[in-house]
Order: sequence, then C-alpha cells, then structure tokens
Amino acid sequence: MNLARMEQLQFQKRYQLQELKAIFEKQKHKIEAEIADIEKQRGLILADMDEGKVVLAESILRFSHGFSRLEDRIAKKAIEDIVNGCDSMKDGYFGIKDYAHWRSQESHHSYGYGPKHGYIVFSIGLKHPKKALSPIEQEACIYYLYQLIENKSFVATLLKEEEEKKKGQTYGVMIR
Repeated sequence: MNLARMEQLQFQKRYQLQELKAIFEKQKHKIEAEIADIEKQRGLILADMDEGKVVLAESILRFSHGFSRLEDRIAKKAIEDIVNGCDSMKDGYFGIKDYAHWRSQESHHSYGYGPKHGYIVFSIGLKHPKKALSPIEQEACIYYLYQLIENKSFVATLLKEEEEKKKGQTYGVMIR
C-alpha cells in the first residue's frame, strides 16, 4: 500500500467517524427530548394539571425568547384579548422590550416586526393568527396563561425544558 492510498483510506475513515458522531448526537438529542417530554407529562400529572389543555394551548400559542422574562401583565393582556376574540393577536403579539437602561417596557407589534429602539425579550402571540379559536381552544389558552401567572412550578418546568433544548443544539458536522 502506498502513501497516497493510505491518506485516502484515512480520510474516508475520518469522514465515516464524523458521520457516525453526527448520527449519534442526533439520536441522543431526540431521546433526551423524549425523556424531557415524559418528565414534563409526569410533572403535569403530579401537579394535577389538565394535560390536554396544556398540549392544546401549546399548539396554539407562540412564545418567543423563553420564559425567563415572563411578565404577568403581558399574560393578562393575552387572556383579555383571547376572551375578546383575539382582536389584537390576530394582527400582532404582546411583548416586553429592553432598551438601554430601561427594562421590561411593554411593546406590542405586528407579527414579523419589532421595536425601533431596544429589543423584544419576551412575547406572546398566536402560531396561526388568522384562524379563529374555538371555545375549547380559548379555554385551553386561558388555562395555560393562568398557569404561567399562578403556578411557579409550571414555569420552572418550562425554564428547565428551555435549558435542555439549549444544551441539545448541534450545529452539524463540517466535512472538508
């Protein structure tokens, strides 16, 4: 075997190893997400929560930038809007922004837009804003938002999930 052939084989084996590592990481994160989901479901059951309402609300509501900057007043505005037929959330989201040394300012914008000054640190909107909510969907969303306001262990579970998702992010394998 000559040096050129050895280099070629070594390159192929390194490439195979990188592919195997990428597959492993992908499967590992999938299983970790499934474990986190099971833990979340168990937490819901132990907290005597209505899991069906939580799952339904999570399929309707859109939250950005995580729950660490959750503001009860924004959740209450979202509840009020849902009760009134989502008049505001059909067109935009309720948000909290930081700007310079001013923190936690209310900042409501159309979907896809943000403030001219500062940046959004938390927002509540709808995943499908043009779709009218059924009474069951409204009830689930209101239930979920009240859980965010009143149930600190529920919020702690969501924050833990966010941390797990951040840990599980992979950026692919670069092959040259």
